Amino acid sequence: NITKTFQPHLGVIKDEKGNILTESKQIVDRWKRYCEKMYSSDSTADQQEKLEETREDEEINLLPLRSEIEWAIGSLKDGKSP
Repeated sequence: NITKTFQPHLGVIKDEKGNILTESKQIVDRWKRYCEKMYSSDSTADQQEKLEETREDEEINLLPLRSEIEWAIGSLKDGKSP
């Protein structure tokens, strides 16, 4: 309102089947279903399993290479505590 610049607002969202919803009541209901699905216990359990699998994969790749260690030591400033 202060700058009086036009900012378009598009009140449209798609449902699970890809149909476009334009009514505000339909949009609110769609967001409600979306949030309920996202925070449901089944969905959360699946996401937790995927996160644990990802962590296991990352732990395997966490060991630094000898060249990385040598580079890190070589890049330390003289007279500073490592």
